[in-house]
Amino acid sequence: MTTTKTNLIEDDMTERFHVVYDGKALDEHLMDVRDLAPAMMAINDLLIHANQELNGDKLEVQLKVKANFKAGSFGIEFIEHLAWVNQIKDLLSGSNATALANASGILSLIGMFGGTTIGVIQLYKKLKGNRPVKIEESSEGVKVYYTETEYIEVDKGVLKLYRSKVIASDIGKMLEPLTKDGIDSFYVVKDMSKDVVEVFIDKAETEYFKYQNPEDDLNSDISETYLQIESLSFKEKNKWKFSNGKTIFHATISDEDFLCDVDNGQLRFGKGDLLKVKLKTTQTLAHGKLKSEYEVLNVIEHKIIKQESLDL
Repeated sequence: MTTTKTNLIEDDMTERFHVVYDGKALDEHLMDVRDLAPAMMAINDLLIHANQELNGDKLEVQLKVKANFKAGSFGIEFIEHLAWVNQIKDLLSGSNATALANASGILSLIGMFGGTTIGVIQLYKKLKGNRPVKIEESSEGVKVYYTETEYIEVDKGVLKLYRSKVIASDIGKMLEPLTKDGIDSFYVVKDMSKDVVEVFIDKAETEYFKYQNPEDDLNSDISETYLQIESLSFKEKNKWKFSNGKTIFHATISDEDFLCDVDNGQLRFGKGDLLKVKLKTTQTLAHGKLKSEYEVLNVIEHKIIKQESLDL
């Protein structure tokens, strides 16, 4: 049978891997659900958030589990499946069609799988909890310096994940069981029978996985202002697009009451509607480049503008 590009991509959409927590406290394959449940959710969130960073809205991650055991450990088999959100034909052209759009590729960039790819987990381990001395980006890749003269080369996708506070938080929660007495290590294998370890983290290394902001905050300002809605996003952690009359930008919405009203359908929006908000503007310097980030802390008022409706 002829193997087509579509067949290859479909084969790449599923990957199995085993996460194992090891230590004396797990001799009877028992683990406190208060430790296990958050760690499992963190692994699920880690894959979802990494996929969002790398692939945007093109793909969705589905994760299933079943337990596997060996002496003195608690192991879980995860089955990761990627599903196309849009038509697959839109992504089949070009050299980037399968670069990140496969299950093992995402796991490699996270650092769950070994091999030649250095993932964000390996980067954190190399930095040992410190900020990079400097980062050099080029068309070929990224050099992350951990001393003035020594560096580690990583994929641009790895740098993107490293710069994400959400990814760092997910990894930290995944490793939280290692802070408990009697649980000493975390490792990943593809096949429990072969026991070839892809990544290994011991208890002493958990302190390395703390978010280190690679940017310098220069200025932060909070003001009340009107913003005009350009487009909406109802996906978790996504940003809305606004205009302030001069520029168009994306802003994170952190007003929980406002978001709750949106989720419950109590608020309806039309194109060009205005929001009076308390807006936080933060200027940062990241590797010589100035940028601004925006956060809507509080929505004070919603003004309806009689125009055509937005497609929701």
